[in-house]
Amino acid sequence: MRTGLFGGSFDPPHSGHLHIASVFYREMRLERLFVMPAHVSPFKTESAAYASGEDRYRMAQLLFSGMISDGKNVTVDRFELDRDICSYTFETVRHLLKAHDEKKLYLCVGSDMFLSFERWKNARELFDNCILFTQPRFEGERELLSRTADRFRKEYGALCFVSDSPELVVSSTRIRDELRNHNDKIARNLLTESVFGYIMENKLYNTGEA
Repeated sequence: MRTGLFGGSFDPPHSGHLHIASVFYREMRLERLFVMPAHVSPFKTESAAYASGEDRYRMAQLLFSGMISDGKNVTVDRFELDRDICSYTFETVRHLLKAHDEKKLYLCVGSDMFLSFERWKNARELFDNCILFTQPRFEGERELLSRTADRFRKEYGALCFVSDSPELVVSSTRIRDELRNHNDKIARNLLTESVFGYIMENKLYNTGEA
């Protein structure tokens, strides 16, 4: 089965995440997709500026419910959250390959992370076990990504795909900043209605402050 993995902090999950997941699912002709919210990064301080793992999990469920309703086989998976440690991608890949008896996994990687992929922990193992997919964020970035993909193929025997689809550029950092500054209208335009409602209801990202 063509199985994909799309991981990230999802803090909060937004329309850009939904866009790239949809492109990933379509272009790689996936038969199922695991969305994997990461455990809180050790580089982030525990404060109201960030959402808890449970909140990020619930928001991701809301965000991707539309894909599920459209008949896509999408699961928001708790594996990394429930481990309660900072997980490396190679560990998550090992888990999914074993749990679902797969030989290869399709891995969606952000363009900035793709360019530094060979420096990831156990990168060689990931090259061997994954088919990499990335999508340009900015105009002119596709050429650099394509050159990097060519080098990965030559040096590591990697299987890499660079999407032709333009990405919908949305930043979780910007959304958090807009919410903290009470620019709710701007933030709302970058989120789905269900995720925005969850943030307001639960007063995430300091939205409950005057």
